[in-house]
Amino acid sequence: HRDIKPENIVLNHNKEAVLIDFGVSAMLADGEDDESTSNVGTYYFYSPEMFTRSFSRADQRLHLLGESCKLNDMWALGMTFFRLLTGRFPFKETANVLNLKHQILNEEFDFSLISNLQAREVVTGLLQ
Repeated sequence: HRDIKPENIVLNHNKEAVLIDFGVSAMLADGEDDESTSNVGTYYFYSPEMFTRSFSRADQRLHLLGESCKLNDMWALGMTFFRLLTGRFPFKETANVLNLKHQILNEEFDFSLISNLQAREVVTGLLQ
C-alpha cells in the first residue's frame, strides 16, 4: 500500500475497517519512474528503514515492491494503531523531517501509553 495512516482507513456499511487510497501502490505498479515514486507516503508513518536506506532509483523501485515494502506497511500499521489508541504519536510531533527522522531512529517509544495489554503487545510487535 505504501501509505497506511488513519486517514486512509474508513468504515464500510458493515462497520468493518477498510483500507483506501491505493494511489501510491498503483503508481508503483504502473511503473511510473518520476520523483513522486522516490519519496511517497507520509513521513510520520515511515519506518526506520525508509529513513536510513539509500538506493539508486532502480534499486529503490525493486526494494519498494519487495519484502521491505511489506515490512514498511507493517510499521505504518503499528504507528496507525498507536495513534488511534492513544490520540498521539509515540514521539514529539514536528514539521522538521530531520527531527522526525532522529526521533524515529534514536528514541525509545513509550508503549505504556496503550492501556490495553493485548493491543500494546500487537503495536509493540509491529514497531520493533
